[in-house]
Amino acid sequence: MTLSNIQPRREGKKVVTGLAILSFPVLQAPEYVLGSKDATYGASFIFPPAGYTLTLLNGEVVTFDGATQPLLEEILYEVFAEQWPGPANLARLKASFTTPNPAFKWGIRRDGELKGYPAGSVYVNARRKEKQGRPGLVLAHADSDGKPAVPADDQITKFFYPGAIVRAALGGFAYDMDVSKGVSFGLQNVQYLASGPRMDGRKAAADEFDAVMDASSPADLSDVGAQ
Repeated sequence: MTLSNIQPRREGKKVVTGLAILSFPVLQAPEYVLGSKDATYGASFIFPPAGYTLTLLNGEVVTFDGATQPLLEEILYEVFAEQWPGPANLARLKASFTTPNPAFKWGIRRDGELKGYPAGSVYVNARRKEKQGRPGLVLAHADSDGKPAVPADDQITKFFYPGAIVRAALGGFAYDMDVSKGVSFGLQNVQYLASGPRMDGRKAAADEFDAVMDASSPADLSDVGAQ
């Protein structure tokens, strides 16, 4: 199977995604995040818009088809309706999409450009508690039994790095806690597919700032660091 032939599929409340760009992977060992009492594995999965192209490290150009996003939305709407049925709750959910203090949190994010993700992308933050075990991690190539190969522990960060092209198995769920409630995705399995340009989730300095002086008048740095 080639990258261009990989399509997402839905299995109940789970989706096996199409091509995604990996970001902020915590897959080798669990970490405590945002003051959580439970250590978790996790990652962000970026889904660029249909037609977005990316040149891989081997020179191959891959085109994203945008086919995963509708399946993600279908699952979250269904999970939400099971937990909070009725048109009034649906209206409150949709109102949450445009308010800074939403009544419900939605597990598909659209603010990726602030993180340096491709314009028009959506992304999902998916986590898994340590007590559930590490997510299943496999590679694109087959082992001697014809199954996707499993990386050694010391190879996980080599393959599953920010910018790697992957697909993931994500399960939709609803949560209702004292501080927040909404719908999101849990992380089940991840497959490395190809090596994309490394992406650290931040803007390059040259894109972050404007120049404040004419290039024809270079700065005098002779006293920098002087005591």
